[in-house]
Amino acid sequence: MIDNKKLPRILYVNNKIFNIYVDESNYLKYKLKDSIIQISPYEVDEYNLDMDEEGSIHIVLYSKCKKLIYYKWHEYILSDHLLYEISEQEETIKNISIICCHNSPHIVFCWKGKSSSLFFSILSYYIEDSSWRKKVFNRIRLHGKNSTTPYFFYKDHNKNLALIYLSNNNMIFNLMYTKLMNSNWTAPIKISTCIYAKNFSIDAVVDEDNTHHIAYSDKHKNNYCIKYLTLYENKIINNPSISLEISTPIMGHFLSIGKSNIICYFFSNEMVYYTEKTSNGPFNHPHSLDLHNLHLIRVYKHNKNVFSHISNFIICNNITNPSPMDITEIITKEKNLPLKNSLSNEDNYKSLKLALYKKEQELYAKTNLLHSLEGKIKLMGDELKKLDKENKNYINILNNKHKKIQNDYNSTNEENLSLQNSIKIYEKRLHDMSKLLENSYNENQKLKEEIDKINKGGILKRIFK
Repeated sequence: MIDNKKLPRILYVNNKIFNIYVDESNYLKYKLKDSIIQISPYEVDEYNLDMDEEGSIHIVLYSKCKKLIYYKWHEYILSDHLLYEISEQEETIKNISIICCHNSPHIVFCWKGKSSSLFFSILSYYIEDSSWRKKVFNRIRLHGKNSTTPYFFYKDHNKNLALIYLSNNNMIFNLMYTKLMNSNWTAPIKISTCIYAKNFSIDAVVDEDNTHHIAYSDKHKNNYCIKYLTLYENKIINNPSISLEISTPIMGHFLSIGKSNIICYFFSNEMVYYTEKTSNGPFNHPHSLDLHNLHLIRVYKHNKNVFSHISNFIICNNITNPSPMDITEIITKEKNLPLKNSLSNEDNYKSLKLALYKKEQELYAKTNLLHSLEGKIKLMGDELKKLDKENKNYINILNNKHKKIQNDYNSTNEENLSLQNSIKIYEKRLHDMSKLLENSYNENQKLKEEIDKINKGGILKRIFK
């Protein structure tokens, strides 16, 4: 795939060339005529840029010291803002892009946290109400060592931002499309599928009629291919079709749109190839470019006097004075072009190489399956941890309730023992009182008998007196 990390950037504005590049010491430099200015004090790991309608240059830079920084160059004044700084060793940022819309920067990049080694989030930083905001578009499962850029960020002729990105769909991927309209991103729509994401590359160019020409890498049977489709007003005009097939891996590609033709350049096996089509016809047989010392340059703000085609990249011989090559003047060759699976049986080396690619593909498919199973195992592990945590919580609740019931039971037993002791005391008192009452009754009876005797004795005395 095309490595955007340190690719030179060229701005063509009003017949002026703005050359921004990373030097041999990994510092970002800005060259205008004979002047060279160092933009950032940090060594560059990756960067990207754009220019707004006022002529200000907006740069996003990810440094080797793990800082994501935004720079704005306006009327020879450079300002900066630290967007994010990585604090954990497992965190990763890659594939950064920036596009200006209504003079405001929108930054998109991939971020991976420490919680998962397989999932990347496609994030965006943008300015709203004078403050930086963050938006998450999607989370995608990718191999940790995969150099894939799982999205393409661009702007159409109506100045609407558009994003095409990969989304997991079991063992394959969906190609999703969304655009920014009236400060809101539209609901994503599926525009195609992709079965092979290793070294995935995608390019999109918008022509003067605002038709989106989209090309992305994939596989067809045992061959590597580029698929091409067109989109207009959120509707697919031409369904995905195979524009070319080749037996060796495709490491990057880009489109170049002319008035009457479309060219697709692609890179494979350290060679540059191209295939061409008319507006309504199919792509022709790919040709290789027999060139040396080629330079690939990312281009912004096309100058119609310099460019006859609309493209995000150009190929040139001289990086100090870049101008697009005219491939009609280049001698092409078709021999030894590894198209499809037409390898000679006599060429043992190529046969072995093809077998190696097939084995690598099988290994890649098995690796994807393994990662899928690892992801499922991790999900099951997380679910088990969650259930274990819930079980421990329930056990704690039950233990606490058991302790409370046991305490209540012990307290009740103590109260029962106390009541039994009180009852025994009262029973003893009652028994003693009953005896006392019985003794009192007996004494009372004796006294009564004595009184009766006394009373009888008095009556006899009065009778015999």
